[in-house]
Amino acid sequence: MEITILGSGGFAPEGTGDAVRNPSGYAVRMPGGGIAIMDLGFGNVRKLAQCAVPLQDITHVFITHFHPDHWGDLPALLFHFRYAQKPRGGKLTVAGPAGMKKLVDDIHSTFRGGTMPQGYELAVEELLPGNDFKSDTFLLRTAKTEHTRESLAFRLESGGKVLAYTGDASEPGTLAEFFTDTDILIADAALPDGAPRPRAHMTPSEVAGLAAACKAKKTIFSHLSVDSARQAREKSGQNPVFTEARDGLIVAF
Repeated sequence: MEITILGSGGFAPEGTGDAVRNPSGYAVRMPGGGIAIMDLGFGNVRKLAQCAVPLQDITHVFITHFHPDHWGDLPALLFHFRYAQKPRGGKLTVAGPAGMKKLVDDIHSTFRGGTMPQGYELAVEELLPGNDFKSDTFLLRTAKTEHTRESLAFRLESGGKVLAYTGDASEPGTLAEFFTDTDILIADAALPDGAPRPRAHMTPSEVAGLAAACKAKKTIFSHLSVDSARQAREKSGQNPVFTEARDGLIVAF
């Protein structure tokens, strides 16, 4: 697999200039062909083009939950496919938690049909915790996270490799078994260590603990704030199995 990070930040722009990160988004090129997107936050479609990721190769878009920083560029992608390029295989599958079909219907209504498929097939699927989603080139497993009522974590298996993505999560202990023996763990580290509780995200130290518990070979701290990014950078400098996510970073494994 090859991962291109489209967005490594949170919902609010932080910092200035090139330091500002897009919200969550990850493009995963499969060993057997095609690209699956995991979350698609604001600005991610243009980041795909900037990173030379062919939009027409996208076969699947998986959304973890319905906070708009995780799906805000879905209308932009659907608009692009209606009026510009089409998915190379003639079909795009969009899948997410229960309520995904209503969200896509609402997008079509809000944009007055401008996001309706034209010249390709759009399939919308809903995933419950514990569901498996199978394609010709990968298997996607799902688990519930403590964030919103519908929020999911993803475990993507393809070509003998395992990619784990927490989405947004606040209880790392509940994910350790689900992510066992992961090659790459992409984890929500939005809050700095010492942040007040209750909260709906993890800290870099909690992510490091999750990585150890699930025996992840490499861990990418993502969904970063200015403060948590500083701590993630320190941990990355101390241990080569840790990496601070950056927009545009490409990781092959």
